[in-house]
Amino acid sequence: MEKNKNTEVHKHALNYPQLALRAMKEFAAPKKISNKEILRALALLDYLPLKATNKELTKAARSKDWLIRLAAGLHPDATEAQLNLLANDTDKNIASASVMALNSKQ
Repeated sequence: MEKNKNTEVHKHALNYPQLALRAMKEFAAPKKISNKEILRALALLDYLPLKATNKELTKAARSKDWLIRLAAGLHPDATEAQLNLLANDTDKNIASASVMALNSKQ
């Protein structure tokens, strides 16, 4: 009788729960993610380009999508007018990021 390679169980193989536990232990979440890293991730996900134009930033600041508004609030090229709009956002994270960006521009 021939053994199928896919069904062979290795003596030292871990089962799924053991693998999951090992992965959880090995996963180390970053202690602090910078605004630049968040903005880069949002750009990679096509929320807002890293080299956004003023028109794109204005549109993003008025978006219904909170991640797009967050990207606008974190963007280094956001104007004071755009940041002032976002500083009054209903989402506290967007408002906070925008206020911090406003304070750093002054």
